[in-house]
Amino acid sequence: MRRNRSSIFARSPEFCQRVSAACSEETTDAAITTWAQAYAFCESPRHARLTMPNPALVVETLNGTPAPTDYWQALRHDQSAPMPI
Repeated sequence: MRRNRSSIFARSPEFCQRVSAACSEETTDAAITTWAQAYAFCESPRHARLTMPNPALVVETLNGTPAPTDYWQALRHDQSAPMPI
């Protein structure tokens, strides 16, 4: 079972460091967009996930939260279900 392995404690910070490096931008607005393309922002922890940023994703800001449009579509579809990974 993956959750019982201690290696997850080493891999998680390493992945976060890679995402952080990939989200480095010249301006604040560009950084916010890039972080949003990594699903770094969410309205509820139930829908939290973090991926490498995907520049192909269109970011939409609703209620002050920038996120890819598929995130908002999933929330509108079923707010109680976790986001698909």
